[in-house]
Amino acid sequence: MSIERHPDVYIEEVLASLPENLRQQFLDQPFDARLKQAKEIWEMVHGEDYQEPFYHWVKYPKFLRDRFVAEARPTVHSREELMEPIKPILELSMDVERQRVEACLKERPRADKAFGDDDKFADLPPLPATVRTVRQPYVFGWPITEEWLKTFSNIVGECIVNNHLSNGITQLLARAGCRLFYTCVVHPDAPEWAGESPPPEIPRFYILRICHTLFWDTFIEGRPSDAQYKWLEYVLPGKPGWFRYPLSFEEFDEVLKLAYRPYYICDPFPSCISDVKP
Repeated sequence: MSIERHPDVYIEEVLASLPENLRQQFLDQPFDARLKQAKEIWEMVHGEDYQEPFYHWVKYPKFLRDRFVAEARPTVHSREELMEPIKPILELSMDVERQRVEACLKERPRADKAFGDDDKFADLPPLPATVRTVRQPYVFGWPITEEWLKTFSNIVGECIVNNHLSNGITQLLARAGCRLFYTCVVHPDAPEWAGESPPPEIPRFYILRICHTLFWDTFIEGRPSDAQYKWLEYVLPGKPGWFRYPLSFEEFDEVLKLAYRPYYICDPFPSCISDVKP
């Protein structure tokens, strides 16, 4: 049953949850439009379906869909183009990268207010237009390789987890102060495919994920702070972006039920993609 609240309560609570780049757009609308949108979001977050998977972008309020989605882009078909996000990381010299990261950590060993506002959520780029139609969730993060994470683990030298891959992620998490997950993805503009998982001609690679589109709270409120995000940009190689998960919303939901157990920092993949290689 929905609970009727004073209009100001709806508006204030929703306004507080919006990233800075949306707040003014929200406030510039007529009061009736603001109230309608605020009630819609409030019911979505606090109603009976709270934390139920959305499973499709159409369940987000229209004004958020319009604000968060970029212009349509062409579908990418060639393997070279589909590997473009991870290619700069694969081509890195780890000796040169080691020197860069060591200098970064010496200057700024962890996220702090020198990088940005620690009291507001990071503003992320708009989602690809295909979020309206594809059957897979979108995830945001930095393309990464196991080799880079092992190098980072060796640079830090401290062993929190007895595995270089997991230790590298754990050390990044400890310094950034936000959740990071090693997640398998495909290019955001890859063609649609029939069946459960993408065919071999659509290559998969890995990112360090910070948020996704399955739930409202992980899409908006689960993202890192501005300072945490900028520190990750400072330390991590390559450019962050939105990518598609290789399986459906339902499969991703099952993965998250395992991945959000304490200390789980690598998504436990279903068996059909457990042998994925970049």
